[in-house]
Amino acid sequence: MNFEQRARFLFDGIPLEGAVVLEVGAGAGALTAWLARHGAKRVVALEPELDGSTAGASAALEAALADPVLRDVVELHRVPLAEFRAEQRFDLAVLEGVVNHLNEGAVVRLHEDPGAVDEFVEALRPLRRHVRDGGMAIVTDVGRRSLWRLLGVEGPWTQHIEWEKHQQPHTWIDVFRRVGFEPYDVRWSPLRNTGRLTGNRVVQFFTLAHFVLRLRAV
Repeated sequence: MNFEQRARFLFDGIPLEGAVVLEVGAGAGALTAWLARHGAKRVVALEPELDGSTAGASAALEAALADPVLRDVVELHRVPLAEFRAEQRFDLAVLEGVVNHLNEGAVVRLHEDPGAVDEFVEALRPLRRHVRDGGMAIVTDVGRRSLWRLLGVEGPWTQHIEWEKHQQPHTWIDVFRRVGFEPYDVRWSPLRNTGRLTGNRVVQFFTLAHFVLRLRAV
């Protein structure tokens, strides 16, 4: 998918008009800017440039805030989720390709080690505190199960993926339930311009293994 298609796929059916949004691991701010231009009232972007970040990402986002449309909506905080403090709770939290970096030591063991689950639950508790009851969280990851991982080779779409640092949707659902989120839906990301034809678990096993997990705070 191109960027516009991906953004619309992430937020399909989720109201953004007037929403207060927390983006964890905002990178250079492409999704931050998209949210600000598609109805969000306020977007708080966290980009501490920790594990999994691109060097200079927060500087690029800060430079983008020269745009008055963004400057009036977006706040940049160079702090990790664990250190962020807010005066209000958010309607929506977005973790686009960053959830596994919240605790890389624990994520590799989540599927088999209850102690790792406990560690990761602690890393996620601040997120639940920041999302209002009934609010949403959108989390993306690539699944641990992939043809390319089984073969031990790089696929045409999966270069540089460290498979051991990723988990299947059901594993993430179990972890997020522990902190007060229930699954809303799981969506497998389609390849470019193919829609539902490739947006399913089977096709994704042979391609990107990428999914979007959408959850509601309860």
